[in-house]
Amino acid sequence: MTIATGALLTSCGSDAVKTTDVPTQDKTAVVAAPKVAGTNFSVNTTESVLNWKGSAVGKSHNGTVAVQSGSIEVSEGTIIGGELTFDMTTITCLDLDESTGKGKLEGHLKMPDFFNVDTFTTSKIVIKSLSVDSVTAELTIKEVTKSITFPATVAVTDTSVNVNAKVIVNRTDFGVVYASGNFFDLAKDKAISDDVEFEVVVNATK
Repeated sequence: MTIATGALLTSCGSDAVKTTDVPTQDKTAVVAAPKVAGTNFSVNTTESVLNWKGSAVGKSHNGTVAVQSGSIEVSEGTIIGGELTFDMTTITCLDLDESTGKGKLEGHLKMPDFFNVDTFTTSKIVIKSLSVDSVTAELTIKEVTKSITFPATVAVTDTSVNVNAKVIVNRTDFGVVYASGNFFDLAKDKAISDDVEFEVVVNATK
């Protein structure tokens, strides 16, 4: 399965996805009907990846984060659930080398200014529902969970699942506020875009 997700620090030109807080479960609520059991497809972590792209005024960077684990649940040829976990300690920049600041940028993205990976080692997407052309999921970054809906292309066979999706979120919704013009008094050329675009590429098989 392939999911796309991109801009840790930039916008890709499409409308940002609206995020909403995931409400705390009401213990007095009526218990929902049991979910129909499906077939689990295991995510192939060597063929799956989270791509990111980010920018400030006049510059941008892109890279990857490894998929740590995941599974997709399918019933009668339709995705009914799933979960992807990303290893945030593997944040890598692809457009720089050591002579142009690759290590410095990767190190900074892992620090508390951004994703604080020593404390928050993973991020997660939990698929809640899927329509013909969109996915509704819960995205968790730095232990903050938001509901998001984004367009997706899905291909399901008897032996594999592939999903291609792109989503842009506001990084400050997840407590990543470093160099945000909405949180700090910064010159325009010093601010980093709040919009975050992620491209997740995932392949899952039985």
